[in-house]
Amino acid sequence: MGLTIHWKLSLNGSHESVKKALKPVCDEINKSPGVNAVMEVHYYHESRDEPEKKDLFDWAWRHSDKNIGGDIPEYPKEIFYLLGDPGEMSEKVLIYLGRYGDEDHWEGSGFCKTQYAVKFIETHCLVVEWLSLLRKNGIATEVFDEGEYWETRDVSALLKVYERYNKMMAAFSDGLEDAGVEFTGEVPGYIKRRKDRLN
Repeated sequence: MGLTIHWKLSLNGSHESVKKALKPVCDEINKSPGVNAVMEVHYYHESRDEPEKKDLFDWAWRHSDKNIGGDIPEYPKEIFYLLGDPGEMSEKVLIYLGRYGDEDHWEGSGFCKTQYAVKFIETHCLVVEWLSLLRKNGIATEVFDEGEYWETRDVSALLKVYERYNKMMAAFSDGLEDAGVEFTGEVPGYIKRRKDRLN
């Protein structure tokens, strides 16, 4: 739960054209202060037995439209991906294009929850900037931004949505406490910060 940016990507082209489209995006992401991104190519048949790579293919399988409502996993034959860290306490950004069939059609999807980032505005705007770079480099990019920043580029509108989400999360947390739900373990710092700010 929390304010999130969702995206779907697609590109028709050869192996080389995908690489060519993603390379400048990776270069730009790496120019962001304090951010590191890695671009790699993984092949399904070579990677399936390696646990850290299997996770990537599982992610691509779960988030592919090809697998909605299906029981038989359709893993991509190969994947290009970028992995970037937009800010402290934000989810990481996994941008990938996978080829599922024999034709030169690549697709991917993903999301990034930014609400709990230490520097929310900077982080959210940075993720939107990265998605804009994909579009500028010829990758079809559909975005659903719960913060409405993708559509408006209006920081004040983004802040209004952010505050609304914070109030909703505080009410949810208070409701659990009122119902007598006890939390075990340590409450994450970002929850404490948000709760203190709203009380």
